Parts: sequence; C-alpha cells; structure tokens
Amino acid sequence: MLSTSTIRVSTTGGIAECTALALPGDVILVDQPYIRIPHGSISLSAPGVKYDIRSTIDFGGNGDNGLVVSAPGVELHGIKGVGAIIACTDASGILLDPSAEDCLIEGVTLSDCNVKNNSGAGAIFAMSGGPGALIRGLRVWNCQVYSVNGHSLNIGGVLGGEFKDCLFESTFGLSAEGMSVIGSDLHFLRCTVNKAATTGILVWGAKDYPLHNITFEKCTIKNSSQAVLPPPLGTNQKGNNSAMQICVNDGCVCGVKIVDCTAYDDQLTAAGVPSPTQDHFLDINGTTGTLVQCVFDGSNRAWGNVNPQLYTSELPAAQMIDCQL
Repeated sequence: MLSTSTIRVSTTGGIAECTALALPGDVILVDQPYIRIPHGSISLSAPGVKYDIRSTIDFGGNGDNGLVVSAPGVELHGIKGVGAIIACTDASGILLDPSAEDCLIEGVTLSDCNVKNNSGAGAIFAMSGGPGALIRGLRVWNCQVYSVNGHSLNIGGVLGGEFKDCLFESTFGLSAEGMSVIGSDLHFLRCTVNKAATTGILVWGAKDYPLHNITFEKCTIKNSSQAVLPPPLGTNQKGNNSAMQICVNDGCVCGVKIVDCTAYDDQLTAAGVPSPTQDHFLDINGTTGTLVQCVFDGSNRAWGNVNPQLYTSELPAAQMIDCQL
C-alpha cells in the first residue's frame, strides 16, 4: 500500500501520477489553496481510491470537462464551503461514466459550470453508456452547485443511488433543470433546488430505460421556471414550468414517490407585488407511456405564488395505473 499522497502542484501532472501509482484504499490529498488547470480534464481512474480535495480547482475555459470519474469505488471528498470548489466554465464539473460503479461524491462545491447544455449535460453528470450500461451505486452527499448553464445534476442512467442534503442553486439556458433524473432505485433526501431556469426536478421516462422506484423525500423546490420568454411574448414573464415534472415517454415509469416535499415561490417585484414563476407543484405528462404506482400524498405542501391546485396531469386514465394523487 502507498502512503497518503500529497498533491502540491498546479497542473494535472501530480494528480495523474499519483492516480497511476495508487492502489485500492489509498488516499490522494489535494491541499494547494488554488490549482489552475490550463487544459484538459483530471481523470480519476484508480479503482477504490479516495481523493481528499481541500483546494479550489479552476478549469477555466479550457474547453473540457473537469473531474472525470472512470473507475469503480472512487470516493471524492471535499470540505463543503471551505475549499473543495470545482469551477469549470466550459463543460461538466464532475463527469461519471458507466465504469464509475459504487462511487461517492461528498462535500464538494461546484460553481460557474457551462455544460454546453445542448448535449443535456450537467454540473454533476452521470452519463450512462445506454440502456445496458447504467452507472450502478452512486452516492452524492452534502454537495452544493451554483450558477450552471444547463442541469445542476443530471442522472443520465443510474441503477441504485442516494442523493442527500444537496443544494442546487441557479441554472440558466436551455435544458436547465435543477435535477434531471433517469434511473431506478434512487432516493433523494433533503435536497433543495432554487431558481432553476426551467423545471426544478424532472423525472424523464426515456424509452428503453428501466425507470422504477424513485423516491423524493423532504425535498424543497423554490422559485423555479426562471426562463425569460423571447418576443413576441415579451420579457420578464414567467416560464410555464412546474416545480416538479414526471414526463412519461414511450415506456413505463413505475414507483415514483413524492413525500413530505415543499414547493414555494416567494418572489416579489421591486414594487412588492408577487412575481410568480413556477406554476404547479407537479405536472404529469407524456406521449404513449404508462405511469404506475405514483404516490403524491397529503404530506406535500405548497405556498406563496404556487398554484393551489398542486398537480396537473395530461395522461388519460388508461395510462395511469394504481396511482395515489
């Protein structure tokens, strides 16, 4: 076993060299106050290695993703609010590929990510390799994401995941949900989304992907749908997005539970007049898919400018089976 490696460089070389030498169970400590990465990504490709990041790592505008996790059992730890900041102004701050099984991201702050959102990426982007190559066992705990051009968190195909005590603040641009979710056996606990340009939390029932057993518990969605509509609709008008949306497309979404969650909109104009953005708490829509065993119970609540009708559904009854709304 290697002893703990201390990284004290301002390029990817030190981290890359330690990653190449590290064995499962080793800890790589990154403790320089500020590290500027002039080009390329940092690859976290050593299985079972813990990266202890106590630095601001600035990828600037180098045209690439930030940290790329491509090995099983990688742990990425930071100190929330003190160092452990990933700034990536061109693409995803943290990208996980299908090899990143049983990985943990904890206590990391990401800011100013420009994820080129026409590709549907996110500040934290779990990118599956397709229906048969899902990422398994992902945990994201105590993380904060600020100011993202695109999704804050994009779960693009995960089987088994826990996401708790995270804050996703201020998305803008196209495809700019606070959280976009495709996957199964996922639990979101005490997560907060604030000022998403579009929907706060989107559950996307994509064709050919298994999508079942997704629970949102004690989550908060506030002031979403911040999009400014183009002419001729004018400027500074609210978007038409809800706090949460379940979109069923050409498949089956089964076992979505939304319990003890809150949606609110407390924005005012300069004159003190309510200025609502998000519409309903929950919107259910889709094309030819089916929604099975969806639970949206009386423990959920909404206040402020949110429509008192908590949910809307565009699906006919035949496409909704054993749902509790």
